Amino acid sequence: MLTLLFFSPTIKHPLPEPAHTQKNKGFGSVEFLLVATPLLMLGMGSLEASYWYITRQASSLALFEAARAAATHHASPQRIELAFEKALHPLFTPAGQYANPATRMQAYFQRITQKTGQAPWRIVIKSPNQTDFTDFQRKDLLIAQQTGRPAIDNNYQYEQYLRTGTGKSSGHNIFQANTLQIELTYPYQALIPGISQLFRMLAGKGSAYDAQLMDQGILPIKQTLSISMQSHPVLWPVDPGGKVLYSHNLLNGNDIFHPQSNNNQTCTGLWCGPLSDRAKTLPTSSGNTRPAAQQMPAANHPQTPAKDAGNSSPAASKTPAPEDEISVDGQDPACGINLCCT
Repeated sequence: MLTLLFFSPTIKHPLPEPAHTQKNKGFGSVEFLLVATPLLMLGMGSLEASYWYITRQASSLALFEAARAAATHHASPQRIELAFEKALHPLFTPAGQYANPATRMQAYFQRITQKTGQAPWRIVIKSPNQTDFTDFQRKDLLIAQQTGRPAIDNNYQYEQYLRTGTGKSSGHNIFQANTLQIELTYPYQALIPGISQLFRMLAGKGSAYDAQLMDQGILPIKQTLSISMQSHPVLWPVDPGGKVLYSHNLLNGNDIFHPQSNNNQTCTGLWCGPLSDRAKTLPTSSGNTRPAAQQMPAANHPQTPAKDAGNSSPAASKTPAPEDEISVDGQDPACGINLCCT
């Protein structure tokens, strides 16, 4: 009896909760949702933005590698395609369920093609264009004879400039004709499904290729790069629906490129600007600039009216000399340094 008295557990009856406590039940869950939702969206947006930035950087480096390959291989579209896709392999590393990064990359491109019915990516060669080859092609170049395609001489550009000036059809000079300018459109597939729907909503007026990507929830990443040619540019044949195209292959108002007028002030090449400004500091064969009065003989620059200053045309009466046999004035300051003069 005593044992039960001293060791029996004490029975406590719960006190009734206050009325205000009962009314506030569930507020913690609501507050958590209000705070967690924007934080979750911010985290997902940060992840998406990081992946977009990585894709943009990888495609930019791949575009640079493609331009380097083209500059040393006569602006070959095939070289551009091979170099670009090879340089994209780090973007698809690790390969995951695929055998290697190249296989994973091709699977991604195949999905893009199935969705859009277009090439998985596109590079447009904007310069040199067809009018540049009309103005500056050389039929006696070895590469032109081997391929049977129009080619532009990459040698002695300063001497060519003195002889030809500005082309009638293109409005460009020989320096611009030897500058490779390419524009990339690369498809970015969002990681988060909701972002793809946002891309569809943001689709606006643009080229047919860009609009097709946006309609499928794919964001086009566009980049442009210019580089000086290190070989003779050649006008190669291309597949109209392929990955690498020329600007003249695109239909006006229905795709990426809209041709500019023959005004040097609107060009984006290496040697741009009005002829009056270009004449003040003409490029030399060594790449430096000097005042025009110090490097051009008076006989090569007759006085012309101001209204004809921006419309100089190639000299029709002079026949281009064979390759590597262009005559150079013995008084040229570059003689004995960069040129072999006779």
